[in-house]
Amino acid sequence: MRFLRPELVWWLVPALVVLVFARWRLRRQYAASTTVHWLNNSSFRASILRRLPTAVLFAALVLTSLALMDPVVRNPESEVQSRNRDIVLVLDMSDSMQTPIESVEGAPVEQTAVTRLDAVKAAMKAFVLLRHDDRLALVIFSDHAYVVCPLTFDHEYLLYYIDMVTPHSIVGEGRTAIGDALATSNLLLTRQSSGTDQHNQLVVLFTDGESNEGRDPVPVLTALHAQDIRVHLVAIELDPNPNNLRVQRVLDATTRYGGRIFNANTAQGINDASTTVDAIEKGLVTMKAYALDRPVYEWFALPALICLVGAIALCAIPFFIDQT
Repeated sequence: MRFLRPELVWWLVPALVVLVFARWRLRRQYAASTTVHWLNNSSFRASILRRLPTAVLFAALVLTSLALMDPVVRNPESEVQSRNRDIVLVLDMSDSMQTPIESVEGAPVEQTAVTRLDAVKAAMKAFVLLRHDDRLALVIFSDHAYVVCPLTFDHEYLLYYIDMVTPHSIVGEGRTAIGDALATSNLLLTRQSSGTDQHNQLVVLFTDGESNEGRDPVPVLTALHAQDIRVHLVAIELDPNPNNLRVQRVLDATTRYGGRIFNANTAQGINDASTTVDAIEKGLVTMKAYALDRPVYEWFALPALICLVGAIALCAIPFFIDQT
């Protein structure tokens, strides 16, 4: 325990002087007697208990002084584990994302109005709600890539912008520039992260097609890997034909550099993929937390109040009333 205002102890001295002076002035007058020497006998002396009200009042004064000096105690340090990642969500906005998708396996497509874009947006929102301690960003792309939301802890702000993304957000485009989208994500992570916190960085790419516009995605994936940025790919009804070399190169590079491929052919599959990404990318960071000083003035203020009330109560008992 320590006191934040120890200098206030000096007000105790004049307070004691005032208390002694008041006690002396309030003493009753008494008449002298020639037989006073008879009272020198110990049997005629007042009991020491008659000083109890004064002693209790003095204790109240001391305790009040200690309470006014702001006593505090420091809580012990503790270890706190928290998820702390920088994650960029990359959303494909090509024309094919307007294709209807099954809600669950076996459900007729004709019975649902949910498009691939709608399903991905719902999965993204569920993913954002799971990442309480992370900075998240949103990048959309078609022929070119655009930053809709930079890295932020304000997840409500991000959810608002995910809702705002519509097929009309990008006009006059319709192709799939995966390489440009990954490069934009890399630039975003680099610019918004300092040298001390360039760790636990992640890109989650939602796309339904092969890269047919812009730069080659494979060199960009290599550059991301060199900066220790992992990329997970959620492939939405992507053609599994192994002869499609353009797609296979991207898939192979993603897995080679530590990323995961999630094949999602339904709206439920897209949501399951985002949930799996959340489960494998917890990213626990251990930090030491130091609690602030906790005030404990009540440890002294409450006893001081009890002592003051006790002194007043004792003075009402005839035994403690000074008759001299």
